Amino acid sequence: MMIQFQIYGENNQYLIIQLMKVHGFPEDTCHWGGYEAEGSVIIKSGSYTASGNLWVSTGEIFIFKNQLNEIYDNCNGEAKLANYETNFELSIKINNRGRVEVEGRYKEFSSIDNVLMFFFEADQSYIVKTLEELNEISLKYGGLKGIK
Repeated sequence: MMIQFQIYGENNQYLIIQLMKVHGFPEDTCHWGGYEAEGSVIIKSGSYTASGNLWVSTGEIFIFKNQLNEIYDNCNGEAKLANYETNFELSIKINNRGRVEVEGRYKEFSSIDNVLMFFFEADQSYIVKTLEELNEISLKYGGLKGIK
């Protein structure tokens, strides 16, 4: 079963991370924390759309969820998600007026020098649904030590 979360932006811009297959669940966690997940990323920023494969751990997603929850509650700060293969980086910044900036980069193949850098904006209200989706992932897969 596929599970996903989405970062929602203004003007129908978004970033979706889908987890297609979670390896080792529920017995064996990976050394990046949580379970190793095979999935995809879909990015729509401005008039550009890209999608590709992505490996990420549920532990990395758990850390990102906690950071995002904290900056949402404080209405200030930055949350980051970067995968262990370092081909995907995401930064969400919230300022004290509730404005949200989403930016990052994605490179599907490390051997090919083709990188998508993306940026879009939102406001703090858009983060609520993202946090709900991230909480669902954490409830299912647990934290850095999995569900143990």
